[in-house]
Amino acid sequence: MTGAATLQEFVAGAKVEIQLIPDVTAVGTYNAGGGWQINGSPTFSYNHEADSNNKWTFPLAVGVSRTMILKGRHWKFGVQYWHYVKSPDLFGLNYQPRFTVSPVVKLPWSLDTDKKLMVTTARCTCS
Repeated sequence: MTGAATLQEFVAGAKVEIQLIPDVTAVGTYNAGGGWQINGSPTFSYNHEADSNNKWTFPLAVGVSRTMILKGRHWKFGVQYWHYVKSPDLFGLNYQPRFTVSPVVKLPWSLDTDKKLMVTTARCTCS
Protein backbone atom coordinates (compact mmCIF):
# COMPACT_ATOMS: atom_id res chain seq x y z
CA MET A 1 0.00 0.00 0.00
CA THR A 2 1.41 3.34 -0.95
CA GLY A 3 -1.33 5.61 0.38
CA ALA A 4 -4.90 6.61 -0.10
CA ALA A 5 -6.30 8.28 -3.18
CA THR A 6 -8.59 11.28 -3.16
CA LEU A 7 -11.44 11.69 -5.61
CA GLN A 8 -12.59 15.19 -6.43
CA GLU A 9 -16.00 15.84 -7.88
CA PHE A 10 -17.96 18.97 -8.53
CA VAL A 11 -21.56 18.71 -7.41
CA ALA A 12 -23.84 21.72 -8.04
CA GLY A 13 -20.80 24.00 -8.28
CA ALA A 14 -19.26 22.79 -4.98
CA LYS A 15 -16.04 20.82 -4.79
CA VAL A 16 -16.48 17.50 -2.93
CA GLU A 17 -13.48 15.41 -1.87
CA ILE A 18 -13.86 11.72 -1.09
CA GLN A 19 -10.92 10.04 0.61
CA LEU A 20 -10.26 6.40 -0.22
CA ILE A 21 -8.42 4.49 2.52
CA PRO A 22 -6.84 1.30 1.19
CA ASP A 23 -7.42 -1.86 3.14
CA VAL A 24 -6.44 -5.48 2.81
CA THR A 25 -8.29 -8.48 4.20
CA ALA A 26 -6.08 -11.45 4.96
CA VAL A 27 -8.02 -14.73 4.94
CA GLY A 28 -6.70 -17.94 6.42
CA THR A 29 -8.65 -21.16 7.04
CA TYR A 30 -7.77 -24.60 8.33
CA ASN A 31 -10.40 -27.28 7.69
CA ALA A 32 -10.54 -29.42 10.83
CA GLY A 33 -13.13 -31.87 9.48
CA GLY A 34 -16.77 -32.46 10.32
CA GLY A 35 -17.71 -29.02 8.99
CA TRP A 36 -15.40 -27.21 11.45
CA GLN A 37 -12.82 -24.60 10.44
CA ILE A 38 -10.24 -22.59 12.36
CA ASN A 39 -9.92 -19.24 10.65
CA GLY A 40 -9.05 -15.59 10.71
CA SER A 41 -9.87 -12.74 8.35
CA PRO A 42 -8.63 -9.44 9.77
CA THR A 43 -8.77 -6.25 7.72
CA PHE A 44 -5.67 -4.01 7.78
CA SER A 45 -5.90 -0.37 6.73
CA TYR A 46 -3.67 2.68 6.31
CA ASN A 47 -4.77 6.33 6.36
CA HIS A 48 -2.01 8.49 4.89
CA GLU A 49 -3.68 11.74 5.99
CA ALA A 50 -3.83 10.85 9.70
CA ASP A 51 -1.28 11.85 12.34
CA SER A 52 1.82 9.67 12.47
CA ASN A 53 0.49 7.64 15.44
CA ASN A 54 -2.93 7.12 13.87
CA LYS A 55 -2.15 5.92 10.34
CA TRP A 56 -2.43 2.14 10.79
CA THR A 57 -5.24 -0.15 11.86
CA PHE A 58 -3.67 -3.57 12.32
CA PRO A 59 -5.72 -6.38 13.93
CA LEU A 60 -4.80 -10.00 14.49
CA ALA A 61 -7.72 -12.43 14.34
CA VAL A 62 -8.51 -16.01 15.23
CA GLY A 63 -11.84 -17.77 15.14
CA VAL A 64 -13.81 -20.92 14.66
CA SER A 65 -16.69 -21.64 12.31
CA ARG A 66 -18.95 -24.52 11.45
CA THR A 67 -20.73 -25.29 8.21
CA MET A 68 -23.97 -27.23 8.60
CA ILE A 69 -27.22 -27.99 6.80
CA LEU A 70 -30.41 -26.47 8.22
CA LYS A 71 -33.70 -27.21 6.47
CA GLY A 72 -31.93 -28.26 3.27
CA ARG A 73 -29.64 -25.21 3.01
CA HIS A 74 -25.93 -25.00 3.85
CA TRP A 75 -25.00 -22.30 6.40
CA LYS A 76 -21.72 -21.21 7.94
CA PHE A 77 -21.77 -19.88 11.52
CA GLY A 78 -18.64 -18.33 12.96
CA VAL A 79 -17.12 -16.35 15.77
CA GLN A 80 -13.80 -14.48 15.65
CA TYR A 81 -11.77 -12.48 18.14
CA TRP A 82 -9.86 -9.50 16.74
CA HIS A 83 -7.05 -8.00 18.83
CA TYR A 84 -5.81 -4.66 17.53
CA VAL A 85 -2.02 -4.56 17.71
CA LYS A 86 -2.12 -1.05 16.22
CA SER A 87 -5.13 1.23 15.96
CA PRO A 88 -5.78 4.98 15.92
CA ASP A 89 -5.23 6.39 19.42
CA LEU A 90 -8.22 8.70 19.57
CA PHE A 91 -10.97 6.40 18.38
CA GLY A 92 -9.52 2.97 17.64
CA LEU A 93 -10.59 -0.34 19.12
CA ASN A 94 -8.48 -2.53 21.38
CA TYR A 95 -10.41 -5.74 20.67
CA GLN A 96 -13.55 -6.86 18.88
CA PRO A 97 -15.62 -10.05 18.97
CA ARG A 98 -17.27 -10.82 15.63
CA PHE A 99 -20.16 -13.16 14.90
CA THR A 100 -20.87 -14.25 11.34
CA VAL A 101 -23.76 -16.02 9.63
CA SER A 102 -23.24 -16.80 5.93
CA PRO A 103 -25.29 -18.80 3.41
CA VAL A 104 -23.27 -21.29 1.37
CA VAL A 105 -24.15 -21.69 -2.32
CA LYS A 106 -23.03 -23.98 -5.11
CA LEU A 107 -20.48 -22.60 -7.54
CA PRO A 108 -22.35 -21.74 -10.76
CA TRP A 109 -19.49 -23.03 -12.97
CA SER A 110 -19.00 -26.34 -11.16
CA LEU A 111 -19.84 -29.61 -12.93
CA ASP A 112 -19.64 -31.63 -9.69
CA THR A 113 -22.75 -30.36 -7.90
CA ASP A 114 -22.13 -32.37 -4.71
CA LYS A 115 -18.67 -31.18 -3.73
CA LYS A 116 -18.11 -27.66 -5.04
CA LEU A 117 -19.50 -25.23 -2.49
CA MET A 118 -18.46 -21.73 -1.57
CA VAL A 119 -19.40 -19.24 1.10
CA THR A 120 -21.09 -16.25 -0.44
CA THR A 121 -19.49 -12.84 -0.10
CA ALA A 122 -22.73 -11.40 1.28
CA ARG A 123 -22.44 -11.76 5.04
CA CYS A 124 -24.19 -10.46 8.07
CA THR A 125 -21.41 -9.67 10.53
CA CYS A 126 -22.43 -8.42 13.94
CA SER A 127 -19.67 -6.95 16.06
